[in-house]
Amino acid sequence: MKKLLATLLLILLAVIGLAMHKRSRSTHRRAAFAQVQKGQAEATVLAAMGQPDQVATFVPHLWWEGSYVGPNRGVATKEYQYAAFPIGEWVIGFDAAGTVVSKYYKQSP
Repeated sequence: MKKLLATLLLILLAVIGLAMHKRSRSTHRRAAFAQVQKGQAEATVLAAMGQPDQVATFVPHLWWEGSYVGPNRGVATKEYQYAAFPIGEWVIGFDAAGTVVSKYYKQSP
């Protein structure tokens, strides 16, 4: 019985630790995302935000913060997607030269 309780306690601590880590990373990324500006270099974004969780090469639309800019007509060639805790993601789009052309927060349903 003691082994079972000890195992359950370790699992609980691991889950709590993981949740705290994700929340801390989201807080850091939220602050870094707020500093992203149009025309900023990809290397600068990576230094501030870290490696993205996903990279998308299909970019149908351009957004800047909460405003729709319009259809992407070859301006953005890729988007870096960063998971936001608990749901959602920060998305930053780059052109072929590696400069920021879009940025928005996407909330998951």
